[in-house]
Amino acid sequence: MIVYYGYTTKLKINGVYGETQCPNCNHRTQISLGREKTTINMFYIPIFAFTRKRVKICSNCGIVEELNKKEYKLEKNKFPKK
Repeated sequence: MIVYYGYTTKLKINGVYGETQCPNCNHRTQISLGREKTTINMFYIPIFAFTRKRVKICSNCGIVEELNKKEYKLEKNKFPKK
């Protein structure tokens, strides 16, 4: 019997800041707020998530800054609700 298994990492962008200066590359660029989730798959079906990261991403240099839960909620509340 052959068992296919692996993992998948997905990034969901929750919002994009306006023009903001990146702390890494010092360019005025857009910074995105998102969540990254890694799941274990069996037969291409997600079984469970084993890592969740809350991140800010620079669109110019691509640096990823991890946020804790409290920081993420504060940043997310700055965006208009849909």
